[in-house]
Amino acid sequence: MHSSASVGLRLYRPGFELIEIKSWGRADKIDWKVAAGLEVQEGALDKLFPVDGHTSGKEAFLFGASEYERLAANVLSDDDRARLDSKAKALREIAGETVVDEKNNS
Repeated sequence: MHSSASVGLRLYRPGFELIEIKSWGRADKIDWKVAAGLEVQEGALDKLFPVDGHTSGKEAFLFGASEYERLAANVLSDDDRARLDSKAKALREIAGETVVDEKNNS
């Protein structure tokens, strides 16, 4: 029987592209690239916090939720804001937090 495993490292910095280093790779210097737009920033969070794959601890999910909320606070589109808020809500629920819907809680 043969088995193998590998480890990778993902580096996240708000406002920058996600950096992924494979177990066989080297990174003598981290080259941070500014994330060009909402889609790139959101994509980085999607890779870190897959809502359907509960792989991180509570603190990680809450951090992810706060990052989606940070993005939502800076968009003009109602559709973008709703999508990002939905992802933040899902992560908070995974972390076990009670989520209050402000629109329906007047």
